[in-house]
Amino acid sequence: MYNMNNPSIKRIMREVKEMNKDINPHYTAKPLEDNLFEWHFTIRGPPDSPFENGIYHGRIILPADYPFKPPNIVLLTPNGRFEVNKKICLSMSAYHPEFWQPGWSIRTVLVALIGFMPSKGEGAIGALDYTPEERIVMAKQSLEYKCPLCGSCNREALPEETEEDRQKIQEQIDETKSQIPQAPPATDSKEEAPSVSGAIAVTAADPSATIAPGMTMEIPEAQVMDQIKTEQNEDDQRNSNTNVNIEDNRNNILEGQGPRQRRNEERQINNDDQIVAPVPTQKAPVMTEEEYQNKIAKRRLDIAINIIVVLIFLLLARSLFH
Repeated sequence: MYNMNNPSIKRIMREVKEMNKDINPHYTAKPLEDNLFEWHFTIRGPPDSPFENGIYHGRIILPADYPFKPPNIVLLTPNGRFEVNKKICLSMSAYHPEFWQPGWSIRTVLVALIGFMPSKGEGAIGALDYTPEERIVMAKQSLEYKCPLCGSCNREALPEETEEDRQKIQEQIDETKSQIPQAPPATDSKEEAPSVSGAIAVTAADPSATIAPGMTMEIPEAQVMDQIKTEQNEDDQRNSNTNVNIEDNRNNILEGQGPRQRRNEERQINNDDQIVAPVPTQKAPVMTEEEYQNKIAKRRLDIAINIIVVLIFLLLARSLFH
């Protein structure tokens, strides 16, 4: 059971209703029956490309705080552009949360995925660069794919498209791609070793960097060591300033107190690291057996005396009234 007051659940349920109303010949998607955060989708290949006769199935895994973070995208049908059963790197995927916008939806992801299929992989995570001929063959084979998880069959998943549908999807692709920036490809390959001795290779992943994204530049090792030393000196200076501030605060506290309070405070500060021995507590005296018996006998004697006094009082009262 899900908490229907949860913002993520509300958003997902709204997208489920919208997707059920939108019968589109180029894409469809719905969550699994037992997991709202895992959607299975089916898309038609983009027109005028090696994928145009293919239909492809995959998964969209939503994060717990969707739509404030992007989803992961996994293709299940072999296609020649993306690896199957592997999270792929695209601008609207979890590999690039810096580009994600909460206003985007699963429909946005699907349209963008269709639009990015003809683009080059460029070594990104989950990308493939098969030849157009190989992709055409795989597009024909994709119609026979059936998902072992949700049971969806590609050949029956989407309605037939018309020429008008092809024009509409192309317009949607152009509009969506204009809103989504082209992110630098994230790769899982290791950094190349420096080509010059005494230099360190740095990769520019930030599009705003002074070197091209994905390219490397060499920084002399001496420059790097100077930077490290500068940072260490700054840290030492901050620690020194912190110690001075602590001592100043201590002096200010002592100056604002009277003589007796000042002596007590100094004694407390100077003895912070000393272990104070616990004050021994006196044990209660242990009563012997003889003392206990004497105490009981005395208590019984007091009770007997009280009873005798009461009886005498009652007898006197009776004699007075008679």
